[in-house]
Amino acid sequence: MTSPALVAVLAGGRGRRLGGGKPVAELGGRPLVAWPLAAARAAGLEAVVVAKAGTALPELDVPVWVEPDEPSHPLAGLVFALERTDGRPVIGVACDLPHVG
Repeated sequence: MTSPALVAVLAGGRGRRLGGGKPVAELGGRPLVAWPLAAARAAGLEAVVVAKAGTALPELDVPVWVEPDEPSHPLAGLVFALERTDGRPVIGVACDLPHVG
C-alpha cells in the first residue's frame, strides 16, 4: 500500500564542506541518510532516495532514484521526484537532517 505522500530524501549533493560522502557519513553509529528514512518510516510514509549516479550510498531498503547529473542544485532532485509521482504530494528532506521528525 502506498502512503498518501512520498518522502524524497535528497542525497545528490557533493558534500564539499563535509569532505564528500554526506549520505554515508556516520552519526550515532548510523549513516546520515538513515535518519530521515527512519523518520519517514515512523510516520508511516513511503520514502525514496534521490541521488546522482556517482553518489556513495550505504545499503538501503528503499528505492534509489538516479537524477540527471545536471543541473547540480538541491531543487533538481526535488523536481525530479515531483515529475515521477503523477501529482502525489512529495515531502523533500535533505539527507543531512538527522533530527527531522
